[in-house]
Formats: sequence, structure tokens, C-alpha cells
Amino acid sequence: MSEVQEEIKKLVMSGEITLSSLENRKQILQNIQEFESEAWTIGFCKEISLTAEDNFLPLLKLDDVFLKHVGIHSVLLKKFSSKLEEHLPILLSKKDRAIRCDEFGDTISKGWFSYLEKYYKDKIEPFIHGTHDSIDSELFEHFETTRLKHLVWYEINKGEVIRATLKNIDFFIEFNRENTTTPDINISGTEYESRIASQINKETTWDAELTKASGDQGADIILSKSQLTIIVQTKYHSSKIGNSAVQEAFSAKKYYGADLAFVVSNSGFTKSASELADATGVRLFSDVELMSFLS
Repeated sequence: MSEVQEEIKKLVMSGEITLSSLENRKQILQNIQEFESEAWTIGFCKEISLTAEDNFLPLLKLDDVFLKHVGIHSVLLKKFSSKLEEHLPILLSKKDRAIRCDEFGDTISKGWFSYLEKYYKDKIEPFIHGTHDSIDSELFEHFETTRLKHLVWYEINKGEVIRATLKNIDFFIEFNRENTTTPDINISGTEYESRIASQINKETTWDAELTKASGDQGADIILSKSQLTIIVQTKYHSSKIGNSAVQEAFSAKKYYGADLAFVVSNSGFTKSASELADATGVRLFSDVELMSFLS
């Protein structure tokens, strides 16, 4: 008896999986494999360290009705994967700029997953809904359910589905990292601040105005909304940003009479800069974190 069979026997003997539902679950997993979409089920497994090849047993533990709809969802994600491959260079570049380490050496990935969530809502969810309406009913028959039941399942379990899908995307990005060439993002500081201001005006309700190239007193962008004003100092560098940017932003806040002062960088900040920012009330962001904060 193989190790997998031994584990399945233990699950049945312990009552974690009923014998009556076992064959049905195994059949659903086989159906998922037939569509070559098993890699897109990984996010629904509880074990974080799993790879696409060893998620059989954790998936087997899912309720068989839930697993049916995970199967359909994974097929839809498989259909989206060709589009995701086109987006890989940009996504990898965004991830590398969004994830940073704090002064204690801990990885901060909140900004990256905020960006991924927006990517899901803007790109994946519309695709899934559109594909869901157009795919042949045979897919639902294959998983012994209906189009309507799947829609209901999705709405009820939407939070879990999104979280699992984000894990899938992150896994997919890392799995393909070595074979993906990130775009050349060597731009000038002026281009960087212009890009950020344009993105803010396009994607948020804030008004972003670029300051003059000379005499800006440490502010590159002035943000305004209602009665609130924020000055933003942008820094595009290959290394972490130090104290001077924080000092400039703090001075600019006083000069412009602003409510808040931000420093935005593509390359992170030194420990000293973080400490000075805490002491002066200046906020430090990656560009991804800034967009998440303003949205």
C-alpha cells in the first residue's frame, strides 16, 4: 500500500472523511487533473508550504460539494493563465518593489497583497464572470453541478476564494520567476514622480499636482482632497533611501502648511530613515503601498 493510500485509510478510520464520500472526492480530483488545472487548487490547501504536486490529500479533505466548485473555479483560472503569463513581467516588477523588510528584518508584504487584490478585482474577476457566462454547460455537468449553483457558491465563499486565488497567483509568479524577464524600469526621478501623480489622478479621488522642478522646497507632488493637503517627496533609486528625504519632506510640510508628509520610494528605506520618520510623523511608502493607502 502506498503512502497516499495509507494516509487516506487513516483519514477514513479517524472519521475525518466518510467512506461514502471518498470515491466522489477522488473522482472530482481526477476531473480537475483532466483539465490540467490542479495547480490552481493549491490556494485552497491549508498547508502554506505545499507545491502544486503534493496537494492531493489536503484537497481530499475538502467537502465534496465545495470541492466540485473549486474544480470549476480552477478550470476558469487555468483559462486565465495565458493572460497572466503576459502580465508576469509587470507583476514580478511590482512584487519586488512592494515587498520590503522593516527595521527588525521582518518581511512586509501587505502592500503586495493589496496590489494583488486590486489586480484580481480589475483583471481576473471580470474575466471569470465573462467566461462563466460563455462556457459550455458540459463543464458543469462534468462536475455534477449547475451554472446557477456555482454562482451561488462563489458569492457565499467569495472571501475565501479570493484569498486562495491570491495565493495561487503569488505561487504562479514565483514558480515562473527564473524564466521571466522584468521590464526595464530605469527611469528618471522626474519621470517617476510624473508617473505616480498621473496614477493617483487616474485611480483615486485625490488631486495630485506636480510642483515646479526648481524651488519645490522638498515637495514633488501636492495631494489635496476636501480640506486635506499632503506633500509627497518621491525618490527613485537603486538603493534604500536615507534620512535626507525624510528631513526634506518634514521641512516641506511646514513650508506648504500641509497636514501630512509622505516619502515614496521604489527601493525601500534605511533603518535610520524609518526611525526619523517615526519621530517626525513623516509616512514612508512604496509606490504600491501609496496607491493602496489613497484608494
